[in-house]
Amino acid sequence: MRKSLFVLMTGLTLVANVANGGLFNLRARLVGRTEVENADPASDVLRVTEGYRGRIAYEPQPTPADLPPMASPTPMPAPIIIAPQSTPEDVAVPVQTLHIAPAVYHNVKVRQGWKAHPCAVPMQVAVADPCNPCCQVCVEICVPPCAVADIRCTRRGNGVVYDFGKYEVEIKQRGELLVVDYDR
Repeated sequence: MRKSLFVLMTGLTLVANVANGGLFNLRARLVGRTEVENADPASDVLRVTEGYRGRIAYEPQPTPADLPPMASPTPMPAPIIIAPQSTPEDVAVPVQTLHIAPAVYHNVKVRQGWKAHPCAVPMQVAVADPCNPCCQVCVEICVPPCAVADIRCTRRGNGVVYDFGKYEVEIKQRGELLVVDYDR
């Protein structure tokens, strides 16, 4: 029996239906066209033995019936559980807490600070660095306690507005200077 097939690569196992004209579905680089000699019509497995435009011969591949039976899995031994030992409760363990605050930008001007909330809480916010817009700097502003801000950008895009309803904090960029403006 002779069937015409496309050879994909040397050493690649092709799964084909030789009895139905050698049709197969593989995604690989096309090397050439060859013919199959001595192919078993009942088998669907072919192996390429020669290279470009060479001939391929049928090589029987081992089937599951020909393979030796697999050994049964051995059960894993049960894990050994060790009870945790008690530790004395009066032993003090030193804990060192580190509070690393980011550096606050130093070139800041505050306008109308008297319009801030009377019980304002200091908060650090990150804004675009006036010297390098790709980076951010921290600025300390005073915000009303327990209030959620509506954050938006200014119309010109050179500042940020934190709107707390009755109180508002606007941070504008003026060259290398940041201006913090409090409004009611």
